[in-house]
This record gives sequence, C-alpha cells and structure tokens, in this order.
Amino acid sequence: MKKLLLFFMLSAGFVCISIFAVDTDEYSRFYDKDYVVKLNAGVEYNQWFPDESFLLNYKTTGLTLLKGDIQITHSFKFLPEINLNYETNLGGKDTDDILLEQQKNDGLRAVYNKIKLIAGWGNRIENFAERFGYYNPWRSNSNVEFYFSRETFRISVTPVYNMYYCDYDGNVSFLSSDDTLTMYTKFDELQLDFNTKGKLIIPLLFNALFSNPYAMTDVINSSLDTQLGGYYTMWQKPYSVTQILTGGEVSGYDNLIYAAKFNAAGLVENITHAGKIFYFHSQCNMGIAWVNLSNGQNLSDSSSPLFMHFKLDETAGFHIPMFSDRVNLNLYGNFNWGFMVGVAPDSSGNSALTVTSFINSDLLIKGTASFTLLI
Repeated sequence: MKKLLLFFMLSAGFVCISIFAVDTDEYSRFYDKDYVVKLNAGVEYNQWFPDESFLLNYKTTGLTLLKGDIQITHSFKFLPEINLNYETNLGGKDTDDILLEQQKNDGLRAVYNKIKLIAGWGNRIENFAERFGYYNPWRSNSNVEFYFSRETFRISVTPVYNMYYCDYDGNVSFLSSDDTLTMYTKFDELQLDFNTKGKLIIPLLFNALFSNPYAMTDVINSSLDTQLGGYYTMWQKPYSVTQILTGGEVSGYDNLIYAAKFNAAGLVENITHAGKIFYFHSQCNMGIAWVNLSNGQNLSDSSSPLFMHFKLDETAGFHIPMFSDRVNLNLYGNFNWGFMVGVAPDSSGNSALTVTSFINSDLLIKGTASFTLLI
C-alpha cells in the first residue's frame, strides 16, 4: 500500500520539474475584443478498467463520441460565459443506451445545473488580462471555478459459480454462473476550486499525515497555474467484498454481489500548463471515503476505522497550429486512476496514519482528437 501512495505522490511531483516553456503572447490581440468565440469539434474515446474480483468475469464498454462545443467568453460583468455542447455516439447502436445514461440530468449533474443557474459562474475576458496580460484559450483562469464531470460505462459481470445479487434497495436474488448482471456506472464529480497562484497544499497535507519524504514543500514554476478546492464524487458498480485486501474482518457476505455506491469528499488540487503548443493538466484528489453496499448498509473493516480516497488525473497533449494560430489540431491523452484505502493511527509513531487495507481501484483512460477555431 505504501508503494501505491508513494507512486501517487511521485506522479504528482513530476509536474514540478521545470521542463515547460513560458507561455507566449500570441493571443494578446483577443483581449482588445469584447468577446471571443471558441469552436471545437472532435472525437473522444473512453475506456474503464475496474478493480476485479476472482469470483467474477468482467466486461466494460465505454463510449466513442463525436463532440462539438461553442464557448463565448466576453467582457460583460453580469452575464455568465456562454457554453453550448453537443455529442453523439460513434460506437454503434449497441452503445446508444450508454449515451442516454451519460446525458441524463440526474445525480450530481442535476445538483450542478441548479447551482450553476443560480450562481452564474463563468470566465470573462478581463480575468485573463488581470493575471497574464493576454488572453489564452487553453486555460481557465477565473479566481473561482465550479466544475462537473461525468464518465459513463456499461459493466457486465458473470459469477464464476452460483452466487446472489443484492441490489441497492437490499433485495436479494439468485444469480447462476450462466447469468449476466449488467448495470451503468457513472463517475460523477463536483469541484469548487480557488486560484492559489502557484502554491501547492495537498502534498504538504499528505506529508503531514504519512511522513512522505518526497512530498513537495515549495512554490512551483510560475508558468504553471494552481487551484485548490473541494470535491465530491460518487459512482455505483457491482462489487464483492472478496476484493478487499485486509487483515481485519469486513461487513458483507462473500457470496453476494452488491450494487455498491462509492462516495468520497475532500480536497482537490489542479495544476495546469497551457502553452502555445504543449498542454499539461494534473489533478490530485485526497479525501474521506465511504461505501454503501446497499441503502442503509455501509462497508466496514475492523482494521480500518477510516477509508480514504486518492485520485490522480493526468492529461497531456498538443495544440498544433494548422493555417494560423486561429485554427489548431488538438491531440490529448488522459488517464484517471482513483483508489480507496483503509487507514488507522500509526502505532509506531513514525506517522499520523498508516495504510491497513485496500478497498477499491478504478482506472479510466481517454483519447481525444479535435479541431479548434478561434474567432
């Protein structure tokens, strides 16, 4: 477990290496306008690799999407930034059901839409000039940001031998080795972030809790933007308590497949470099986690009085000017690795907490190719 946590922090620390060129002012002329229109169209591919149980055979299906976005950033103080989005499925009719689930106004998306409508948060052109003296279309630089993200997949599991299925309401049904259980998993996340002007907080907190000697303790390169805030995330998927690695006793039954709901809330830190050619974004999550095996029944582990959630979300890519800096080919790759561990006070006194169990892991990957036109 300590190796996993060490990998988490070393990966986050990678962004502190000063290999990034300072941003250019190629887009400064846009600041003299009252608005900038950004048109984006491209293809996006998603895949998910869940933590697996030896009792279950897994199959996951993601989406291949054709996406279009219109973003109008303006200088009017009392109007929010205008964003219009469209997406359609390129993966064939057998994945249309996943797209329907992806687009539903439910879960955290419904909460986000209500809050955003009331608050009216959005970027405005003057935000860029206040911080950088010019407009840059590849970064978001408001002092306060409110985000929602969702990745939707279809997951099917078949038990190796006869088992039982417990739905979220607690209803139990028989599931033979010839049956397949299928459900939709939506990785929903809300974030509220604040500009921290190059300061890093989560590595310091991680160091204080786990005494990691590799944690960062200083301000990073000024060409990188940092934001710190809070997050809440949740997703639901088939789960077996046999997946837990622990020396203690856990709640739940080994012969049941649960429609478990995973939840986490805590701090999130975003680090971004948005150069003219190269783009890099790193998101680190660190929070408290809890798992609902069913409605009213929480997962517990006798060796771990507290569950924690960590996530590393890395995006890297390029903006390639085609005919001018107004038209760009964008190529991005992304991996999103989140995991939950059980922790307890460290009896040796070497650190505040020590890892005592491994609860869950999910790896998401994404590839994107698109064209952007700036007007």
